[in-house]
Amino acid sequence: MKKIILAFCLTLGAAMSATAAPNILSVTESLSDSTMVIPTDVEAELLDLQRNWYLQNYTVAERSGADLPNVPTDDEVIIQRLQSLPNVIDMVFNKEVRAAIDFYTTGKRRALVEKLLALSLYYYPIFENILDREGLPLELKHLAVVESALNPNATSRAQAVGLWQFMDYTACDRQIGLEINSYVDERRDPIRSTEAAATYLKQLYKIFGDWHLAIAAYNCGPGTVNKAIRRAGGSDTVKKTFWDIFYFLPKETR
Repeated sequence: MKKIILAFCLTLGAAMSATAAPNILSVTESLSDSTMVIPTDVEAELLDLQRNWYLQNYTVAERSGADLPNVPTDDEVIIQRLQSLPNVIDMVFNKEVRAAIDFYTTGKRRALVEKLLALSLYYYPIFENILDREGLPLELKHLAVVESALNPNATSRAQAVGLWQFMDYTACDRQIGLEINSYVDERRDPIRSTEAAATYLKQLYKIFGDWHLAIAAYNCGPGTVNKAIRRAGGSDTVKKTFWDIFYFLPKETR
């Protein structure tokens, strides 16, 4: 698994019924990372996706993007929009989040992300139904966008597979329970893999008690996050946030 999971989840929001707290945003100017890792599947040409029937049936009409309004460049407007999202996971605004917003909404990636949002018309109802059933924040549905570009056939260089990019040893864990053999790989099944992702995310949240840390752990593993917490001076009695341990995480997780 790879890619900038947290930043995308923070910037897109979700359709939760809860109301965001008015003071949920904080501007942290001290964080600065000069290199942004490009998510492999978001950079893909989507040729395989375009051969799939659901792309033909669920995408909106092709638009060049020339007639669409520009993404706001003023931080205050972005903060206001983030603050208006009906989210459960806290929204933070800082230089890194701003860089991610620009990454996904400008240049050639804007047109590609439009296609991914069109695919969401097919996948998001599946994700939302399962996340809601499991009592999880619906904004976690965006995790699959960054993980796989909503491609159930996506396979990473590390051999993570499917919409939710499970490694085989995680997928076959008894509590996760996905079937992988020479006949079937349930990591490619939209329903079963989403159920497994929900189970795994619940486990991670139980460990860390913080959705930002749980999302980071989904990307790089709970052991790596615990190591980053210790390196940042955290302990059982001294809690650390994702932003506290930011520089101690792998670049792709940041």
